[in-house]
Amino acid sequence: MAIESVLNGKVGIEEKTIGDGVKLFTVSNGKVSFSVMNYGCTVTRLLVPDRDGRATDIVLGFDDLAGYESCTDSRGAVVGRVANRISGASFTMDGKVYDLDKNDGGNTLHGGFTRFEKMLWEADTFFDENADGHPAGVVFRRTSRDGEQGFPGNLDITVVYSLNSRDELTFSYRAVPDRKTPVNMTNHTYFNLNGVLDSKRDVLNHVMTLDSDKILEIDGQLIPTGRILDVSERSEFDFRKGKEVGMDIGKCDERIGGGYDNCFVTKAFGGNAGKPVFFGTVSSPITGISMDMFTDQEGMQVYSGNFLDGGRGKGGFVDEKYGGICFESQRLVDSVNRKEFPSPFVEAGGVYSSTTVYRFGNC
Repeated sequence: MAIESVLNGKVGIEEKTIGDGVKLFTVSNGKVSFSVMNYGCTVTRLLVPDRDGRATDIVLGFDDLAGYESCTDSRGAVVGRVANRISGASFTMDGKVYDLDKNDGGNTLHGGFTRFEKMLWEADTFFDENADGHPAGVVFRRTSRDGEQGFPGNLDITVVYSLNSRDELTFSYRAVPDRKTPVNMTNHTYFNLNGVLDSKRDVLNHVMTLDSDKILEIDGQLIPTGRILDVSERSEFDFRKGKEVGMDIGKCDERIGGGYDNCFVTKAFGGNAGKPVFFGTVSSPITGISMDMFTDQEGMQVYSGNFLDGGRGKGGFVDEKYGGICFESQRLVDSVNRKEFPSPFVEAGGVYSSTTVYRFGNC
């Protein structure tokens, strides 16, 4: 069944069935709307007005459920139990070695072969008229069982996607284990603020300003070495004063497809009382759409779609290299194996929480 946009320009939440057990929810504040399904907590559409008021879809995806079922790049989906790469596809906790899937050379990427994005989640909608900004959205829940993906302990997970009257889309995560275990979740939406149904398909013209002066150094397998580098040492990573994504992309290492796939350190590093801090702004000169980003996580993986393979996306358009850009908020990469990074381990009965906010406007 085709995945259609609904509620554009209307306030409310709509639910529809699009497959066996798969539901699509659309949430609108009358100006901005997003659609998400309980298959992988996947964002399928995000409509934002351009500078002329035209509703513009700014996330890559597919026209039907089958596209997401066959997709291998986590498009729009939740990622866990531990996002990004784990070196050697293993980690040691309290003297015991835990072996994981080797799905990225000799390493683990985004949970291995058993991905959260391919699972059905329980889902409920909500609208809180008494809360600041009157948020509305969808709450997803599931339990990741002991041994799933090779990780210890049962993990009760809650994922919330919400939209408020200030045009802020918030992704929140909460997880409670019954045994000590690592947790590091994110969302893998590919943004293209030019509009994904426009003939200008890449994001190289996007102007990006990042409030980050440090990145993680990586080795030949894209695994952090443990060193944190100042962006001034590598000009291609210095976005502090703002520049086009494509301005220095030619200097990027071919190991990562000649683009960005790097963890920038946020101002949350070192502790910030759990409150989201400003990370950066990205905007399109074509549509005038801008997106401010805030997170309470220490790291933000910026990935410029280097390995998009030219497959058909929405409207039959081809999603080629640099066709979208991801901002994956998370704990620092491979922190399960790096004692110098903040610990990703959560004790039994403890609470993992994470919040990231995307605020939309026009420039």
